[in-house]
Amino acid sequence: MEPTLANLKKARQRLLDTEKAFYEKMLSLPKREGFKNAAELIEALQLAEARKSGKSVAAVQVPPAEPAAAGKKARKARVFITDEIRKKVISMTKEGKTLDAVAAAVGISTSTAQSIKEKANLVERRGKQKNPKKK
Repeated sequence: MEPTLANLKKARQRLLDTEKAFYEKMLSLPKREGFKNAAELIEALQLAEARKSGKSVAAVQVPPAEPAAAGKKARKARVFITDEIRKKVISMTKEGKTLDAVAAAVGISTSTAQSIKEKANLVERRGKQKNPKKK
């Protein structure tokens, strides 16, 4: 065999190996990112694109995962935080609702509601800092 032909065969095999590895990685992507299947991942990507483009998007909840195997706790349905959810959390907080009430009403965890409040500067810190940093 000529050296050029041998090199082409090697390059073709490397290309096939790379393609195979790529497809295997793509097929495992939804599960690695916490989705049940590719359709859920695509839905999440479409929602992210809609939010990025400034379109108003209602809260989208991905259907809950199938029951977990014996001894494992089932995952809660994934909730995507939209601008509408953020606005509801902020307005309910300003109305004086408790963190638990806000989270339950909107359908998110209390830690997510707390994060939204913190980003909106609606969290009051208790007490004074003992050693405030000097600037």
